[in-house]
Amino acid sequence: MRDVREDVERLAGYYDRTDLSSEIEQAELDESVDQDPMVTTSLRLPKSVLDEVRKQAALAGLKPTQLMRQWMEQRAAESAGERRREVLVEAMRIFLEASQAEAAKTREAVHLELESLRDLLERRLAG
Repeated sequence: MRDVREDVERLAGYYDRTDLSSEIEQAELDESVDQDPMVTTSLRLPKSVLDEVRKQAALAGLKPTQLMRQWMEQRAAESAGERRREVLVEAMRIFLEASQAEAAKTREAVHLELESLRDLLERRLAG
Protein backbone atom coordinates (compact mmCIF):
# COMPACT_ATOMS: atom_id res chain seq x y z
CA MET A 1 0.00 0.00 0.00
CA ARG A 2 1.36 3.38 -0.95
CA ASP A 3 2.15 5.95 1.67
CA VAL A 4 -0.20 8.91 1.25
CA ARG A 5 2.30 11.19 2.94
CA GLU A 6 4.89 10.44 0.24
CA ASP A 7 2.34 11.25 -2.48
CA VAL A 8 1.46 14.56 -0.84
CA GLU A 9 5.13 15.50 -0.46
CA ARG A 10 5.83 14.56 -4.09
CA LEU A 11 2.91 16.71 -5.29
CA ALA A 12 3.95 19.61 -3.05
CA GLY A 13 7.48 19.42 -4.48
CA TYR A 14 6.14 19.40 -8.04
CA TYR A 15 4.01 22.50 -7.50
CA ASP A 16 6.83 24.26 -5.63
CA ARG A 17 9.06 23.85 -8.71
CA THR A 18 6.47 24.37 -11.45
CA ASP A 19 5.36 27.71 -12.89
CA LEU A 20 1.61 27.55 -13.54
CA SER A 21 1.11 31.26 -14.25
CA SER A 22 0.37 30.75 -17.99
CA GLU A 23 -2.27 28.11 -17.20
CA ILE A 24 -3.82 30.38 -14.58
CA GLU A 25 -3.93 33.29 -17.04
CA GLN A 26 -5.73 31.11 -19.62
CA ALA A 27 -8.23 29.80 -17.11
CA GLU A 28 -11.86 30.84 -17.43
CA LEU A 29 -14.15 31.28 -14.48
CA ASP A 30 -17.17 29.01 -14.67
CA GLU A 31 -20.01 31.14 -13.35
CA SER A 32 -22.77 28.76 -14.29
CA VAL A 33 -25.10 27.86 -11.49
CA ASP A 34 -27.15 24.71 -11.28
CA GLN A 35 -30.73 25.95 -10.92
CA ASP A 36 -31.80 22.75 -9.19
CA PRO A 37 -28.78 21.33 -7.36
CA MET A 38 -28.88 17.91 -5.78
CA VAL A 39 -28.92 17.93 -1.98
CA THR A 40 -28.41 15.15 0.51
CA THR A 41 -30.97 14.25 3.13
CA SER A 42 -31.28 11.59 5.76
CA LEU A 43 -34.31 9.33 5.80
CA ARG A 44 -35.21 6.95 8.60
CA LEU A 45 -37.00 3.83 7.41
CA PRO A 46 -37.97 0.57 9.05
CA LYS A 47 -35.44 -2.13 8.13
CA SER A 48 -38.13 -4.19 6.43
CA VAL A 49 -38.99 -1.27 4.12
CA LEU A 50 -35.36 -0.66 3.20
CA ASP A 51 -34.88 -4.39 2.57
CA GLU A 52 -37.84 -4.32 0.16
CA VAL A 53 -36.48 -1.20 -1.56
CA ARG A 54 -33.13 -2.97 -1.98
CA LYS A 55 -34.84 -6.00 -3.55
CA GLN A 56 -36.85 -3.86 -5.96
CA ALA A 57 -33.81 -1.77 -6.84
CA ALA A 58 -31.79 -4.90 -7.59
CA LEU A 59 -34.56 -6.17 -9.86
CA ALA A 60 -34.58 -2.83 -11.68
CA GLY A 61 -30.78 -2.72 -11.93
CA LEU A 62 -30.61 0.44 -9.82
CA LYS A 63 -29.09 1.51 -6.56
CA PRO A 64 -31.65 1.78 -3.76
CA THR A 65 -31.13 5.55 -3.54
CA GLN A 66 -31.75 5.92 -7.29
CA LEU A 67 -35.01 4.02 -7.02
CA MET A 68 -36.16 6.03 -4.00
CA ARG A 69 -35.29 9.28 -5.80
CA GLN A 70 -37.30 8.15 -8.86
CA TRP A 71 -40.29 7.34 -6.66
CA MET A 72 -40.07 10.66 -4.83
CA GLU A 73 -39.66 12.68 -8.05
CA GLN A 74 -42.62 10.85 -9.59
CA ARG A 75 -44.82 11.52 -6.54
CA ALA A 76 -43.77 15.18 -6.44
CA ALA A 77 -44.65 15.53 -10.15
CA GLU A 78 -48.01 13.85 -9.58
CA SER A 79 -48.74 16.18 -6.66
CA ALA A 80 -47.82 19.20 -8.76
CA GLY A 81 -50.13 17.91 -11.51
CA GLU A 82 -52.94 17.47 -8.99
CA ARG A 83 -52.44 21.04 -7.76
CA ARG A 84 -52.49 22.33 -11.36
CA ARG A 85 -55.72 20.42 -12.00
CA GLU A 86 -57.25 21.87 -8.83
CA VAL A 87 -56.29 25.39 -9.94
CA LEU A 88 -57.74 24.79 -13.41
CA VAL A 89 -60.99 23.46 -11.97
CA GLU A 90 -61.25 26.47 -9.65
CA ALA A 91 -60.55 28.84 -12.57
CA MET A 92 -63.24 27.13 -14.63
CA ARG A 93 -65.71 27.38 -11.74
CA ILE A 94 -65.02 31.10 -11.37
CA PHE A 95 -65.37 31.62 -15.13
CA LEU A 96 -68.69 29.75 -15.22
CA GLU A 97 -70.04 31.72 -12.27
CA ALA A 98 -69.02 34.98 -13.93
CA SER A 99 -70.55 33.83 -17.24
CA GLN A 100 -73.77 32.87 -15.51
CA ALA A 101 -73.88 36.21 -13.70
CA GLU A 102 -73.29 38.03 -16.98
CA ALA A 103 -75.97 35.95 -18.68
CA ALA A 104 -78.40 36.78 -15.86
CA LYS A 105 -77.63 40.50 -16.29
CA THR A 106 -78.18 40.17 -20.04
CA ARG A 107 -81.50 38.35 -19.51
CA GLU A 108 -82.61 41.06 -17.08
CA ALA A 109 -81.61 43.80 -19.53
CA VAL A 110 -83.50 42.07 -22.36
CA HIS A 111 -86.52 41.61 -20.10
CA LEU A 112 -86.48 45.32 -19.16
CA GLU A 113 -86.14 46.31 -22.80
CA LEU A 114 -89.06 44.08 -23.78
CA GLU A 115 -91.20 45.57 -20.99
CA SER A 116 -90.34 49.08 -22.22
CA LEU A 117 -91.28 48.14 -25.79
CA ARG A 118 -94.55 46.56 -24.60
CA ASP A 119 -95.41 49.69 -22.59
CA LEU A 120 -94.61 51.85 -25.60
CA LEU A 121 -96.79 49.69 -27.87
CA GLU A 122 -99.66 49.73 -25.36
CA ARG A 123 -99.50 53.54 -25.09
CA ARG A 124 -99.51 53.93 -28.89
CA LEU A 125 -102.35 51.52 -29.31
CA ALA A 126 -104.30 53.22 -26.54
CA GLY A 127 -103.62 56.71 -27.72
